[in-house]
Amino acid sequence: MRGAGQLRNRVNCQFKGPATDEFGNPVPGGAVWQTAFSVRAGFRPRNGGEAVMAGRLQGVQPYIVTVRQSSNTRQITPTWRLVDANDATRIFNVRSLADPDNQGAWLELLVEQGVAS
Repeated sequence: MRGAGQLRNRVNCQFKGPATDEFGNPVPGGAVWQTAFSVRAGFRPRNGGEAVMAGRLQGVQPYIVTVRQSSNTRQITPTWRLVDANDATRIFNVRSLADPDNQGAWLELLVEQGVAS
C-alpha cells in the first residue's frame, strides 16, 4: 500500500509520560499515556500464519499500519501505541517498525489490537 489515498484513518500516536498531581508535581511510579501527535494512517490486517491464527483465538489482531515518514513519526518506538482518533476504544500497541523501501518516504508499523501494552 503506497499512496496518500490509502491513508484513510487518523491515529493519535501516544507514549507513556510521567504522571503529575493537580499541582504539576511528578507522582512517583506513575505514568500516563500522552498524545504526541496525530497522523493519517492506512491499516492492513495480517492474514495467515500459525502465530496470527493463535493470536486470533486469544482475541489479538495484528495489523500493518502505514504512515508517511516525518520527524514526528520517526520518534515512534515499540513502547508507543496508536489510538484511533474516531474510536478511542481501538488501541494498537506498536511491536516493530520498518522502512519498507529504504527511501525514507513510508514507515510500516507492526501493531497488535487486543493486548496489554
